[in-house]
Amino acid sequence: MSKKAAALERMNYQPKAHAQPNHKYRYLANLGTFNAHRWFKNGAKRDAMDDLQRARDLIKQAIAENPDAHFGREEYQLRALEWVIQGEPFVPSKGAAADRWSKLPYETREKLALPGQLPNLLGITHQQAVRIHDDDSNLDKLGLKGAIEGLCGLIIMGNAWESVDVFYALAMALQTTGRSSFAYMAVLRVLALVDAGRNSIVPGAPTGRELRAAIEESETGIGLFADRLENRGSVVEAEYEVLKANAEKWTYARNEYLLAKLKAGEHPDTQPEFWKAFDGNPDRMEVPSGAFYMAASWFSSLQRGGWLALAIASVIPLAVLLYIADLIRRRRRRGAGLVEAAPQHRSFRLSK
Repeated sequence: MSKKAAALERMNYQPKAHAQPNHKYRYLANLGTFNAHRWFKNGAKRDAMDDLQRARDLIKQAIAENPDAHFGREEYQLRALEWVIQGEPFVPSKGAAADRWSKLPYETREKLALPGQLPNLLGITHQQAVRIHDDDSNLDKLGLKGAIEGLCGLIIMGNAWESVDVFYALAMALQTTGRSSFAYMAVLRVLALVDAGRNSIVPGAPTGRELRAAIEESETGIGLFADRLENRGSVVEAEYEVLKANAEKWTYARNEYLLAKLKAGEHPDTQPEFWKAFDGNPDRMEVPSGAFYMAASWFSSLQRGGWLALAIASVIPLAVLLYIADLIRRRRRRGAGLVEAAPQHRSFRLSK
């Protein structure tokens, strides 16, 4: 990266005047990401934050160069870095730390996670997550516009696909917008990561079984998401397993294709047709829309109402179809009457 910086300086690089206007942005964004990765790789030591602070400053500069890159990913990368640097600690549900938390001013406490609750990098509380509207307006009100897209960008294009904290924040954001099925899937991913030995970056956070218990049993634990699903939990869990298996196959196929091309001396940055022979979208796996989960929700509501509700719900569309058929029949009759009268009108016009 230092060689790239020197080359840009030698050529007196001006983004607006160059055929590729993003060289400086890419330099800053990549170097910032490298510094962040080095901090994590070296043990994520809170008493040695230089790399992480440098990463934060570089990402800020990258955003200034190109605010709209990667559908807002850098904005939430910056938010995540600042959240890690700030270091809101995990407070156990009982003990001296919980007592100290309870004595904080109300204005301070309402911005923090409750004792026994894992803080999330978006700062979404349990109360905010349950005050849902079936759109993104809640996130907009919280100053988190584009949070779902930004976090997904970190997962797709970074190492956040293995981050307990990013998926936990994604689950909270999805729940806040009423996407309960997808929020539950994100929580299932969090638990799978914990079971695989991944931990939270939150200072003082428990690990292993204790971390899983904190996620499952706290107010913003798995119950927050599972309860919203009512009796659809098993359906979503099964679909999650299918999607996970499909993702593993897609990732394997993409990596094999990519490595073979690179080995042959081809590169996606220099050859526009690089991905042409790849089966599917190389940027992301195709997934079903939310319609599947909306249908599951509708059917579940019928089951809760019993067979009478199911019968009524079946009669309504049938009645609509019969009404439409009757309307068509009446229009055809009127049309036939007009046809019978048509010769008289034509003769009148001709004679005139």
